[in-house]
Amino acid sequence: MKNMSNQRKMIFILVSITSILGTSLASAAIAEPVIGIPVLIPNNPTMLSRINFSVDVSGDDITFVRINVEECNRKTGICYPFQNITMNKISDITFAQDVTLKHSDATYITYWVVVQYGSLWKDSAKTELNLSVQQPSDHNETNGSGNNTHIPGFELVVVISAVAVILILIGRKRYR
Repeated sequence: MKNMSNQRKMIFILVSITSILGTSLASAAIAEPVIGIPVLIPNNPTMLSRINFSVDVSGDDITFVRINVEECNRKTGICYPFQNITMNKISDITFAQDVTLKHSDATYITYWVVVQYGSLWKDSAKTELNLSVQQPSDHNETNGSGNNTHIPGFELVVVISAVAVILILIGRKRYR
C-alpha cells in the first residue's frame, strides 16, 4: 500500500514537471516581437500634413502591425480620438503607412506602434512630437506666376512715373 502511494506521488511530480516544461516551451515558441524606432517623413510635420511612418518589426507569427496617431492641442488640453491604421509590409521586416493629420488646431501628436503576434499584442513606447508651425504663404509678393521670385511688376510703373514727374519739375525750373 505504501508502495502504491509513493508511485502516485512520483507520477504526480512527473506530470507537474512535464506540464511546467511544456508551457515554458510553448511560450518560448512564440517569441515576443522586437519593434524598432518609427521613422517619419517629413520628420518635422505640420498640422494637416501627410506623414509616412515606417518601422522595422522582427519576430515570429506577426499578424498585424498598426500605427496609432493621436492629435492634441497643448493650449486647450484636448486630444482627439487616435487613428489606428494597419501598416503595409514592404520588406521582410519593414512596415510603412501614410497618415494624414486631420485637425487644424493640433499642436503635437503622440504615436506608437501596435503589433499582433499569434493571439497576443505588444505596444511600443509612445512618442510625443511637436508639430512645426506652417509658414504663411507669400501670395502678395509674387510676380503673378505663383512663384516667389520678387521680380518687379506694378512697382516698376510707380518708379517710372515718379522719375518722370521729377524730370518734368527739374526741366521747368531750368527754363524759368
